[in-house]
Amino acid sequence: ELYIRSSPPFKGYLNDPEKTAIFLDSSGWYKADDFCKINSAGHLEVLGRVSDVMQISGNKITPSFIEAYVKRHPDVMEVVVFAIKDQSHADDVPCAAVVRVDGSTLTEESLREFIKRELNITEDAKFTENVYVPRHIVFLNDLPRTSTGKSDRKAVKNMCLPKT
Repeated sequence: ELYIRSSPPFKGYLNDPEKTAIFLDSSGWYKADDFCKINSAGHLEVLGRVSDVMQISGNKITPSFIEAYVKRHPDVMEVVVFAIKDQSHADDVPCAAVVRVDGSTLTEESLREFIKRELNITEDAKFTENVYVPRHIVFLNDLPRTSTGKSDRKAVKNMCLPKT
């Protein structure tokens, strides 16, 4: 997780002490909510948001990892992966919202099979399949966007969840 401290120091969000308390610790470190690693070239690589990380069978999985495999399919134009809670236990379940290229007849099952091939998942590797292959796939015509033009993961998740 990325923490940042600068000079002059960040003192908090204007008129928002609750948000400040969440993101700024007592030593002045700002919690960026970014999940990162140092890559082989020694550069900081942002993998995703900490708040989006999924907990599946004891593994922390970033949506971007699964998205990278889904995007390899030639019929996938865009994808957003998000988690829902499994009702039978506390694990997250990976789900994907996919925008297909025009004219595509890509199905959930054929996309799942493609991802399994890309990850070299065999029949005896159900554990790996449960962690990395979206259990639910929803096809959308387009994805909702934030004001900065990025796909809005929370809005996508809300669109895909069953209405109660």
